[in-house]
Amino acid sequence: MAGKCTIIQCIDYRTQIGLIKLTQKKNCLGQYYLISVKGSSRYFINGREDDLLDMIGTAGTDTVIIIHHEDCKSYSIKNPIEEKTTQFEDMRKAEMIIKKAFPEIKVIKLWAKLDEEKTKINSFQEINN
Repeated sequence: MAGKCTIIQCIDYRTQIGLIKLTQKKNCLGQYYLISVKGSSRYFINGREDDLLDMIGTAGTDTVIIIHHEDCKSYSIKNPIEEKTTQFEDMRKAEMIIKKAFPEIKVIKLWAKLDEEKTKINSFQEINN
């Protein structure tokens, strides 16, 4: 059985419970390919584009979900507005790379907001631009 989607997310342990809830909501719990790397899609946009496209091509799904989260240690940006802006731009770059190679693939970009204690995902915001 093929996976329903490919998910690109950060390796941060705080995203794991949120991922389970998200895949339940998207009806793909246990039926997705997971690419978990430091900084999520940021890992792939600076010289590793071919690795990203190879993984997506191998998975063969028609949907890619890119998840970034606040307080990401890979970015090490102290200003939360600057961090969010930078991560949104990286998600857009990754989406352009994916769509150029696979125009038929749907790309969903999500921003994960952590709880007050910054221990787990509290909510997801879909990024539409």
